[in-house]
Amino acid sequence: MSLMAELQRRKVFKVGAAYLVVAWLLIQVVATLAPQLQLPDWAPRLVTLLLMVGFPVALLLAWMLDVTPEGVKVDGAAAGNTGMFAIAGVLVAAALGWFFLAPAKEEKEEKGSESISGARATASTTDSPPENDSDPFSSFSSPPGSIAVLPFANRSVEADSLYFADGIHDDLLTQLARNPALVVISRTSVMGYRDTTKPLRQVGAELGVGAVLEGSVQRAGQRVRINAQLIDAATDRHLWAETFDRELSPETMFEVQSEIAAAISTALGRELVTGSAPGATPTTSNAAAYDLFLRGRAQAGSRVEADIRRTIAVYREAVAADPAFALAMGELGLELTNLYWFNTRAATDRDEARLWIDRALALQPEHPRLRYILARHLYHGRLDYEGALAELAKAEQGLPGSADVFMLRSWILRRSGRALESLEPMQTAALLDPRSEEVLSGMVETYGMLGDIEASAQWNERMLAVPGMHDYSKSAYAGHRLQLLGDTQSITTALASAPDVYGSGAERFLFDAPYLRRDFQGAMQAIEAFPDDPLVRQFYFIPKSLLRAIVARAEGRTAAAGEHAREALVVLDTFLAANPEDARAWISKARALAILGRGDEARDVARRALALPGVPKDALSFTIYRADYLRTLAMVADSEELAREMDDYLQMPATYWYYDGLMLDPAFDPHRAHPAIVELAKRYSRVGSTEEGGP
Repeated sequence: MSLMAELQRRKVFKVGAAYLVVAWLLIQVVATLAPQLQLPDWAPRLVTLLLMVGFPVALLLAWMLDVTPEGVKVDGAAAGNTGMFAIAGVLVAAALGWFFLAPAKEEKEEKGSESISGARATASTTDSPPENDSDPFSSFSSPPGSIAVLPFANRSVEADSLYFADGIHDDLLTQLARNPALVVISRTSVMGYRDTTKPLRQVGAELGVGAVLEGSVQRAGQRVRINAQLIDAATDRHLWAETFDRELSPETMFEVQSEIAAAISTALGRELVTGSAPGATPTTSNAAAYDLFLRGRAQAGSRVEADIRRTIAVYREAVAADPAFALAMGELGLELTNLYWFNTRAATDRDEARLWIDRALALQPEHPRLRYILARHLYHGRLDYEGALAELAKAEQGLPGSADVFMLRSWILRRSGRALESLEPMQTAALLDPRSEEVLSGMVETYGMLGDIEASAQWNERMLAVPGMHDYSKSAYAGHRLQLLGDTQSITTALASAPDVYGSGAERFLFDAPYLRRDFQGAMQAIEAFPDDPLVRQFYFIPKSLLRAIVARAEGRTAAAGEHAREALVVLDTFLAANPEDARAWISKARALAILGRGDEARDVARRALALPGVPKDALSFTIYRADYLRTLAMVADSEELAREMDDYLQMPATYWYYDGLMLDPAFDPHRAHPAIVELAKRYSRVGSTEEGGP
């Protein structure tokens, strides 16, 4: 009888097939239950080893044993076949080799990977990313205890429940950020991975983390189910998984988030901050107020006035539903502060913001988020930099892993005139929030202000590698090339490919780019296309009529320039009557007066603007206002006076406009050949003198 026939007769193939099916099922069961039963890491491998060793044993027994009417008997001839024993021995040896040698190989590979990560970590301490690195995020290593919490999937039937899932996700991130032993990637960087199909290893590499948490939220009436699983980003191995079914209330949601945070810390071998820490308890037990709060937070973050007002309305509803809801009061105060700073500059908005923040802190004085909000208000609402930094230090005690804390510290330092010092906390924020548009564009902007266009370019490359960047961020680097080097082509190209900058500070470039390259028809088209009149942004208040006057003067249309300037004065005087401390409007008035030839008045108005309370303290705004002051002087002063003022301005350690950018303005044309201006060109120009004939 042939060997194949004998194997079939003894049912060796059937035994082998049945064994493999049962073994596969057992392996799947163990892999699924091991994280929940908190079995050691080696347990699934040991079960797999035992099943692998058992396979040749089962085959050998099927070969040797024969089922007869008298029972199971050993076939002597089969037992004497040394070949089968040799094959079984080889299979057992292979299984043992896999169990003992594979971990050593993996450990060696991990050590090699760690050495690469160490090199990357070293590279990340520099001010700019490594050259010739195809992955702009490769400089981020995976520090111990690092985790990214991906947006929770919304499994609820209700179509508008996404805000609820995002709220649970956001609160969990806050819980985790309270733990100094964890490195938690911030919300803005993980939101781009909602419903991602990328492998988790790739996600972990892009975000520079060792572990990834996935989850889902299903809300039905007064019940909520939350699923969560923690996965090792390097190996795809499950570290922990759990399902939570709860009654829907603020307290139970907080309890679930605390349980998840504790489980994550345990799985990552980290110590959890105790639940008695400041800010560790919810600030409302009112379900309706909590729901409104989550809705407001889901739509917060915009700097557009209409969006801010909508968010304010929702937070007002939350506070009305629970007048003791401290956190909702604080967020309402923050949005009113944003309304004041980014749009209205109305003292009524600023003062109401402080009222709500003070009420919130009276209820929960140690809440770290409320301390952070107060820091934001002192910074934006009062320009109290030292007070803001002190409050931020209190907030950091409760939120040591928050990228927002480091970002705000950087903004405060930069605006107070310490731009170089602001880079360090911003780089920390970039590690915690590696895909944040605000952080990355901030690095582009800060290096541009410091005059380091090369570092600005490298951070711009890193920013553009992130999907979903807004057009105004995409144009930021090109804007710095215009202001620093007088490069009009880059900004023109950037605006052509990313034109949606309306409502942002980059909106001005739509006018500046054609005007400064002497395309006056294009500048007029840009003016007419602006949706607002006047243009009111953080750094400027400009009626369209003033822009028309500026273009008409550059073209030599004196009568038209005067007519438009007088129209602008009517708008500006009306606004200043109600807002006498708005430096933006005073600077615009000075330029209108200069166009009309009223030189002494123009000087006085410009100097008044620069001396207004708080203006010299605001290093960012001050440099913008001083640049417009120079443009005003260029129309009314002699070249010697202009050169002295320009020299003083160009010695500032950080500014938006530099010599080559300023000198593009046609207002400087009469002064270009003067020896004092030529001397400035020798000292400050990066592209050479522009004496005769303009740029």
